[in-house]
Parts: sequence; structure tokens; C-alpha cells
Amino acid sequence: MLKVLKKERKMKKMRIFFIVVLIVLKTVLLLKEDLKKINGIGPTTERIILEILKTGSSSYYEKLLTG
Repeated sequence: MLKVLKKERKMKKMRIFFIVVLIVLKTVLLLKEDLKKINGIGPTTERIILEILKTGSSSYYEKLLTG
């Protein structure tokens, strides 16, 4: 019985996690259309954000990490 309860709790946490991920992804995709409208985001920042959305990383970010 205890194993079943633990498994149910784990499944509930996983469902909540995936719902949150979907909400974040949907929000980012909606913002993607209006990035330039956000104060402080210029062409370079927009390019980096779009690169991260497309590839999962950014060459600029990688350069910062390696110095």
C-alpha cells in the first residue's frame, strides 16, 4: 500500500512538472513573436534568445562560459 502511495505521489509530481514546462514553453513561444516589444531587448539579445530557442544553446553563451 505504501509503495502505491509513493508511486502515485511521484506520478502527480511528474504531471505537475510537465504542465509547468508546457506553460513555460507556450509563454516563450508567444513572447517570441513580440521580443522586440520588450523594453531592453535589442537585436542582439533577440538573436541570442531565438538561437537558444532553436538550438537549445547559444554560441555567445558558450563563449562566455569558456572565457
